[in-house]
Amino acid sequence: MRRIFLGPILLLLFCPAVQGATYYVSPAGSDANSGMDATHSWASPNHALNCGDTILAAAGNYNAYNFTTGKWGKVNCPAANNVAWLKCATFDSCKISSNATSGMWIDNNNWGVQGWEITTTGGGYSAGITVAPNYTTPVNIHRIIVANNVIDGAMAGGITQSNRGSASVDYVAFVGNVVYHSSQSGSLCYSGFGFYEPLNSDNLPGTHLYVDQWFTWANVEPSPCAGYVNGWDGNGLSLDSINGRQTGLSPSYSGQIVVRNGISVFNGNSGIVNSGSGNTRAPIYIHNNTLANNGRDINSANNPCGDLTLSFAPYVQAYSNLIQTSAPPGCSHPEYAVRIDNSTASTLVYDNWLYSAAGLNIAAFNNSEFTAGPNNITAESPQLRNPVMPPAPNCAGKANVIDCMSGVIASFASLSGAATGYGYQVPSTAATQTPDPLFPQWLCNVNLPSGLITMHCTAH
Repeated sequence: MRRIFLGPILLLLFCPAVQGATYYVSPAGSDANSGMDATHSWASPNHALNCGDTILAAAGNYNAYNFTTGKWGKVNCPAANNVAWLKCATFDSCKISSNATSGMWIDNNNWGVQGWEITTTGGGYSAGITVAPNYTTPVNIHRIIVANNVIDGAMAGGITQSNRGSASVDYVAFVGNVVYHSSQSGSLCYSGFGFYEPLNSDNLPGTHLYVDQWFTWANVEPSPCAGYVNGWDGNGLSLDSINGRQTGLSPSYSGQIVVRNGISVFNGNSGIVNSGSGNTRAPIYIHNNTLANNGRDINSANNPCGDLTLSFAPYVQAYSNLIQTSAPPGCSHPEYAVRIDNSTASTLVYDNWLYSAAGLNIAAFNNSEFTAGPNNITAESPQLRNPVMPPAPNCAGKANVIDCMSGVIASFASLSGAATGYGYQVPSTAATQTPDPLFPQWLCNVNLPSGLITMHCTAH
């Protein structure tokens, strides 16, 4: 039985998602147009909208400068529980390829982006999708959703949240996304998915930062990134300096964070890492992720050599994960399934399937209070079906990211019936779901793409 140790829980009532007005953008559009139909389309999302509105993007190749910082209009959302969508009309047919800037830099409240494919090939700080305050006039922002997108190569991180000076971000959901071959810049050190120094917009209970149905591989940094040979980057997903102490952001973040249902494989360092200056107050739940064969960076002199790495990470619970390690080229010894550094008794690693053929299942350093377990399975291989490096994603003609990733899902599924409840779980299509205290109820007011994640919404 999986046990989740929860603090105070607030299950919010929700109202049905609101259907708003529809506007249009296209590669040939102009912001001087009305945006009211496809023949009078806009060029950018830099327009005042209401929650529930949708900007429908025509298929084609777009200019990243129309989606950078300063190009996102104000969304009127009095209840702060919904978004305006920038949605590609046909999944994976709206393309951005940038050689200088991030593909998108979302810098205003209550926006959602879905259905795009983005590549960045130049610019040392060019992420696929950046969620951060405005570059020139940074103020705190909140409630951003990045859903059903493909990042097919990026110089910086694939999909990232970060601060800008003393301003940062709260309430962010990355759901149903693919990040492949990011972190290619030598300017700074990055990972596939990343949260860096968020800042509370309120102190309400419930999940603030949420990652679900995420797929990432081949995020390996150049040698060395930003001159650092001891960095712990090039990860599948990074929770970096959640307490804000790396740049002095204050107060320390306390919002609940959930990372689940991911497949993170063949990355430079860890499949998932909580590191940097660490975590001080935020409850973090990491569960039902499949991590395999990470630690590929041969250039890092201090590769943590853990598929799941928790460093200065109190208040973290890791459970129901499936982790299979290998003998990666970036380590002088076989990979640890889980590595714990400088944590406390509040760091909980239990009910996981952890397999290292070399027996290096859990390594704990400088942890006098940490005790692993109970109920970790460590002696039996999960028999992953075909755990090899996936090819570059090709989602053309697919219904959504889950459809596109069906081959990757099958390759990293366990052949052992005993492992059924561990690791990545496909989204349920059932009309009614059981309540889940970890599901962010603020997503229940949003028109998310159908079949992308399992919804656990409390009935009105």
